[in-house]
Amino acid sequence: DLAFDLSLVANRTYMLKETSENAEHRAQATESIKQFDEWAVGLDYREDVYRVVKAYADSSPRLIGEAKRLLEQTLRDYRRAGLHLGKPERDEVERLRKELSAATTEFRTNITNAKKELKFTGAQLEGLPESFLEQVKTSDDEYTLQANVTFHYLNVMRSAKPEATRKRISGERKRLAREKNIPLLKTVLQLRATIATKLGYKTWADYKCEVKMAGNGTTAREFLMDLKRGLEPKWQSELEQFTELKRRETGDANATLKMWDAFYYMNLLKKEKYS
Repeated sequence: DLAFDLSLVANRTYMLKETSENAEHRAQATESIKQFDEWAVGLDYREDVYRVVKAYADSSPRLIGEAKRLLEQTLRDYRRAGLHLGKPERDEVERLRKELSAATTEFRTNITNAKKELKFTGAQLEGLPESFLEQVKTSDDEYTLQANVTFHYLNVMRSAKPEATRKRISGERKRLAREKNIPLLKTVLQLRATIATKLGYKTWADYKCEVKMAGNGTTAREFLMDLKRGLEPKWQSELEQFTELKRRETGDANATLKMWDAFYYMNLLKKEKYS
């Protein structure tokens, strides 16, 4: 149907934006996605279609099964778009939603386009396979990695023995596009909060979770916290194993596990215990 055709085009465009090596193609795909998303938001505000659906619902049709559910969800989605509001408020919600869509696309695009080149010596990359080192060698005892390239990042995080190397590439990857994206993140959070408030929701989480099984943000959070409590004993057991591995390898009886250690010691434990 039409929805499938639209999603197919959109998904292909997203793929091009995220994976093309041609910067011009990525830029064109990004602009197309922004236009598509703005158009998609605008579909919710076809007042002529809404009036017809609303009039039909007001006639109290005797529906069952899928037909009943379709009407209920269609009315719900119109309410979530703000069609029940007065025109000035409705137009404002539409504008804010389009602004939010553009900002989130720009946020993701900034990360996709960000590049961070890092140079290491052979000693700093101790533990990495020779086949990988050959690919990134740029001169005598110089190896150039890209923190933004997942393949480079994961190889270092899983196999580089020097902790400082793992810490460096981990930090640089997490800082990709931060100059552009920190202001954008603030904009996105403010837009979400404003939209939720204007539509009558306490939080953005309540708005997003309404159409999910949880139904609201509080239930979703309680589920996650309950899951965390159940997994905590197992996590602590595994954390102790990783910490023991680090203390044994470094010779430091007081060593503690850091964020950039996780992949490395998970991989080491897998090799020692399960290979």
